[in-house]
Amino acid sequence: MKKDRFTIAYFYYAFYPIIGGASVHGYNLAKELKKRGHRILKINGEEDPYTEKKTGFGGLLYTLFMSEIFFVRIDFLVKPRNLLPIIGKLLGKTVVVELNSPSDELLLFGYNKQYQERMEKWMRFLVRFADKML
Repeated sequence: MKKDRFTIAYFYYAFYPIIGGASVHGYNLAKELKKRGHRILKINGEEDPYTEKKTGFGGLLYTLFMSEIFFVRIDFLVKPRNLLPIIGKLLGKTVVVELNSPSDELLLFGYNKQYQERMEKWMRFLVRFADKML
């Protein structure tokens, strides 16, 4: 019998309280996943009605090991969360990656074309660890 409810490690930008575009998306995604019966663990942001926030190093370990699915929002900036698809695969998890923003946005932040090209190569490497990509 196929399982239809999972424990999800939700590695997303802080989304509660809602303050902008990414937070609206993160909030609504968490709400809909919870409605479908999934257990959602997170380690950042404020308490919200749909996730279980785990704190400290112990909370991080709990989230890493107790989840079945890693849902990771990555972007073209150098952030530790971008390594989570690799960690998820090393732990034998199903990894779902949401790639945020086109790399062209780096130019808006003052990065040059060479940096943009390096980050595109890095992202192509990272998404190889994803089972699903949004």
